[in-house]
Amino acid sequence: MQPGSVPVDKRLRQFYGAVYLLDQIGEMTGITHDLKLCFPGSYKQMLSIIYYLILESRPLYRFQKWNRTHRHP
Repeated sequence: MQPGSVPVDKRLRQFYGAVYLLDQIGEMTGITHDLKLCFPGSYKQMLSIIYYLILESRPLYRFQKWNRTHRHP
């Protein structure tokens, strides 16, 4: 190891492309802004669940696994 370098203990791989697209759609249509106004404390959690349901079409109990592999609000 070179002087001044820091070892990395954690490796993380996350997918972001489709979530980025949904982020942009939400911003352009104003849906994200509306959710933020109506649910200021939980709009990010709501967006994450909405993204999961759109992208995966799987039961919500599988969200935890998806959460570990995708970057989302």
